[in-house]
Amino acid sequence: MTACSTETLVLTITPSTNITTTISACDTYNWAVNNTTYTQSGTYTSVTACSTETLVLTITPSTNNTTTISACDTYTWSENGTTYTQSGTYTSVTACSTETLVLTITPSTNNTTTISACDTYTWSENGTTYTQSGTYTSVIGCNTETLVLTITPSTNNTTTISACDTYAWSENGTTYTQSGTYTSVTGCSTETLVLTITPSTNNTATISACDTYTWSENGTTYTQSGTYTSVIGCNTETLVLTITPSTNNTTTISACDTYTWSENGTTYTQSGTYTSVTACSTETLVLTITPSTNNTTTISACDTYNWAVNNTTYAQSGTYTSVTGCNTETLVLTITPSTNTTTTETACDSYTWSANGTTYTQSGTYTSVTGCSTETLVLTITQRQQHYDIGACDTYTWSENGTTYTQSGTYTSVTGAARRPWC
Repeated sequence: MTACSTETLVLTITPSTNITTTISACDTYNWAVNNTTYTQSGTYTSVTACSTETLVLTITPSTNNTTTISACDTYTWSENGTTYTQSGTYTSVTACSTETLVLTITPSTNNTTTISACDTYTWSENGTTYTQSGTYTSVIGCNTETLVLTITPSTNNTTTISACDTYAWSENGTTYTQSGTYTSVTGCSTETLVLTITPSTNNTATISACDTYTWSENGTTYTQSGTYTSVIGCNTETLVLTITPSTNNTTTISACDTYTWSENGTTYTQSGTYTSVTACSTETLVLTITPSTNNTTTISACDTYNWAVNNTTYAQSGTYTSVTGCNTETLVLTITPSTNTTTTETACDSYTWSANGTTYTQSGTYTSVTGCSTETLVLTITQRQQHYDIGACDTYTWSENGTTYTQSGTYTSVTGAARRPWC
């Protein structure tokens, strides 16, 4: 201590600190404490005042690795456990190791082929020949080919057929018209057809028989109408059969002079019993022939005529016939309409009528009938004339005719419608 010297100590006591940092770094490490870059692993110390920093450094050299992968559909990368579904380049960094994945994702394809084969089959996918049915798989990349295989042992069959005209073979649906040997292969089965074609013959017999018919083709007796068939080989016989029940009919006829029978068209002139057989019908004719008689009556009548033969009244002229049995009555009839004429006559002393040539001397009504004409005469007979000698003064009125005369003279008065000469 120096006399009279005063020393003052301003003291700051700082507790010491020690900090250790452990670092792992790739390739190099820059320590911020002292701003030093280290490239080697080691333990480094930096003291600043009371602080001591210790760096425990591990330097690891960096590594880079690239993996190229092709996968189907997805890929799970073991580096990071990630599953990828898309192609791409992916990176995973762990510490100082960088892993790069160059990934190609290809969609999987699956194809199934179903094959049926005879005896054996060689698969082009893998060149393998199989002799057994089964399901087989071939995987190339992301493509899986599956073969569903059915192996069938081969068979061969021969059929011998005889047919008429044509033959439709069920094996292949083909219709053949010629004889020959034909083959149809279906799967592993080979069918052979040995075919004989014979042309068909067809014959039809049309028969009409009474009651029954025995057909010589088959020895069968038929009692019904119908169409019957007998087939022998390729020959077909057809019977068109009409069975008619037998009938018998008797007709009794009375005829005049002759009779033509419609059953056979024959004209008969004698009574008798005749028979006509047509097919299954027997017709019998019991015939009576009577000679005909003919009588003609000619009549003239006025206005009408009643014919006693048939009690008919006719009002028209004409020729009329009435047939009774084999007797023919003919009426030749002339109908004249009646006429009536009346003549009124006045005569002196007598009158001769031209209608009948008769001379009448008495007044009266007379009738003359000629045919259908009736003439009537109304006759007045007047005696000869009266002669009067009259003398009168100045005038005279004559009662005969009501005339007044003033002159002398001879006067005549005729009374009568016909104005005949005075009597």
